[in-house]
Amino acid sequence: MKMTTIMYNDLETDVCLDLLGKEGVLVDEVIIFGILKMKLYNLNSFYVQVVHNKSDDVLLDIKALITDEDWNPFLETLDIKSFF
Repeated sequence: MKMTTIMYNDLETDVCLDLLGKEGVLVDEVIIFGILKMKLYNLNSFYVQVVHNKSDDVLLDIKALITDEDWNPFLETLDIKSFF
């Protein structure tokens, strides 16, 4: 069975990170307001956002992107047309 964004978002954080480490491809990284480091990964058939505190690299959030609003932090730095 192919994993979906909803299935991914229901996984425990350590499982999500493990999958990204094994199968994810880093696509983009942005700094928001000088304090948040957001990374975008391609994982099979969907994209995952990982958010860290820039100063100490503490993981704040990890989730598969589902809505249009999820993409907003990356739209200025990434030409996503090349991925479709």
